[in-house]
Amino acid sequence: MENPPRQPNSARCPGVWVWGDGPHGSAPPGDCLGVAFCREGQVQIDLPVGRTAQMGEKSVLLVGRWGEAKPRPASADTAETACILLAVDRRRVADRPLPAPLDWAAIDRLLEARGGCAALERDGWTAALFQVLARLPAGEQADYCAFKVLELLYLLSCRGLNVSAVPGAAYYDSRQIQVTRQVHDYMLDHLGEHLTIPDLSSRFHVSSTLLKSCFRQLYGCPLHTCLRQLRLRRGAELLRTTSLPIAEVAVQVGYGSVSQFGAAFRQEFGVSPSHYRKQAN
Repeated sequence: MENPPRQPNSARCPGVWVWGDGPHGSAPPGDCLGVAFCREGQVQIDLPVGRTAQMGEKSVLLVGRWGEAKPRPASADTAETACILLAVDRRRVADRPLPAPLDWAAIDRLLEARGGCAALERDGWTAALFQVLARLPAGEQADYCAFKVLELLYLLSCRGLNVSAVPGAAYYDSRQIQVTRQVHDYMLDHLGEHLTIPDLSSRFHVSSTLLKSCFRQLYGCPLHTCLRQLRLRRGAELLRTTSLPIAEVAVQVGYGSVSQFGAAFRQEFGVSPSHYRKQAN
């Protein structure tokens, strides 16, 4: 797809432009730094000179010259709304009140050393960011990311965060992609069952190695991680929309005990299932 329409920057965070599905606004400068927050699925970034970068679920990507890049879903079933795309006007954010001036030379060197595009390594900062993001209403998530961009740039200036080069995409033919999507859909329809990679590989007549590698590329995370996330999201949905006992919710999403479900749920959402249900009500 082409780059999504650009929206004017938020008055609460001058210099940071949110790209979304709203009406066109005046375009940010072409040399803006790009920052992408992928909430789910996987997004592919087409870079200059024929290069391609990919980002998976709960990851942050930085692109040195956003105006030359084209973000698009890496697979047909990845919603465009799964990724929040921001463009940072270097000149305007330079005037923002921060503990110390941003070291743009250091940030540029960091990106240039990695081919103009870098992924933020997963650590406590990114985990906390996506945990908070998941709790916010959809309409407030882009504003939150805009504020976090300033913190991100400050930490990069101070060498407080680590980034790594972004690997390119491997090639899989249409049949392999189709089978991998069928595995994903099967998992979604059978979350209460015991599912293993060998069993899924046998059912869909594909090698475990190919299934794992193609799945990671299409969905941005390992198959077992995706299965865990699907189960917990379904569990959260049942907690919000039904009055089922928590023990029954745990069984319906494939957990053998309330304690296992509770520990996994707290790790994913930051609260216990019972507290989550109270907040939802």
